Amino acid sequence: MEFSFEGVDQAQAAILAKEFERSLVRAGVPPRALNIAPISSEAMGLALLGVDVEIVLHALGGLGYIAIFGKCMYELLGGHPATIVVKTKNGVIHIPMENVDLEKVKVILSELDELK
Repeated sequence: MEFSFEGVDQAQAAILAKEFERSLVRAGVPPRALNIAPISSEAMGLALLGVDVEIVLHALGGLGYIAIFGKCMYELLGGHPATIVVKTKNGVIHIPMENVDLEKVKVILSELDELK
């Protein structure tokens, strides 16, 4: 699963990715399950956060990971004018700040669950 950010410049996207990573680790996601990388070699400052879902599911369980990611995404979006783009093997969804609430984020994550 990958998370990236739209509606902000490259530097802000990198800051948001790092902030999201820290929030997830504080909430119990194993650090080895997370990886911040540039989206492409041409956009070195534009970061995405890669997540190894298998490690996360093993550590937190299916419902635990949805609740933790939902809470962290909700908190991140509450303070920034950005759109989070969530990409899994099952699809891509854009979650804009102005349309977010905690339950919507949890529903979106459960629908994109890579192990279904």
